[in-house]
Amino acid sequence: MALPTRDELLTNVDVRFRELHPTAPERLDPNDSTHAEMIRLWWDVYHEVLSKMTDEAFFTFFPHAPERLDPNDSDQTDLVEYWKDIAAQISGETGRHNWSGATTMSEPGEIEMEPVERPAQDGSVQLQDRIDYVHILMENYADAVAATTLGPKVLTHSTTQIETLRGLVRDGTFTTYDHWWRSPSYSEALYDEEDRNEQLAFVRDLTLEAKIDRTTGVLDLHLAGWATDFRKSTSFGRVSLAGT
Repeated sequence: MALPTRDELLTNVDVRFRELHPTAPERLDPNDSTHAEMIRLWWDVYHEVLSKMTDEAFFTFFPHAPERLDPNDSDQTDLVEYWKDIAAQISGETGRHNWSGATTMSEPGEIEMEPVERPAQDGSVQLQDRIDYVHILMENYADAVAATTLGPKVLTHSTTQIETLRGLVRDGTFTTYDHWWRSPSYSEALYDEEDRNEQLAFVRDLTLEAKIDRTTGVLDLHLAGWATDFRKSTSFGRVSLAGT
């Protein structure tokens, strides 16, 4: 029996969340402080729905398991581990067992499943494809301030950080690092020589960000920050994902 997917989980979470909080904004924004309480409530619903979906799948495989598992009961150690593994896979993580080939069991000792094949966990999977995407973002930032001396600096800074990232992948940093990695940021502003109070252009908090997806082994790469040329009315920016 195949487990529910992460997409199915999120769909059910959204339905339940709207049932409980019909007046919530249609789209919650983690960068909007007025949405903080609703985001906290969304996560409460997420864990509620995940637990329910995990129970439904778990008791399909183990119909004779105790109705409420006790992690402090040594006789239930395997069952608790299986429940956690099912929950992890439903939420999109890579699990230890392949439940698609499992059948109903009366005792946990009867389980015989092949382990899930895990992709390389060092960030090397599709790395060049993800870097190519960063190059597109980098060019957009540079184009926004191309008429100033900031354009070449954007390219130089971003290229240096990409090479730093390649080194981290080679060194195996992402095999154990599960948080957002952020490069040193670049910020600079240009002012009118005759009126130092008039800002002509700026680059603010240009930062390369990376986080590994343990399910696919692919690095989620993002180039955050802002670049604006007031004289040309050109601008480009992306919000940081490190807080999500």
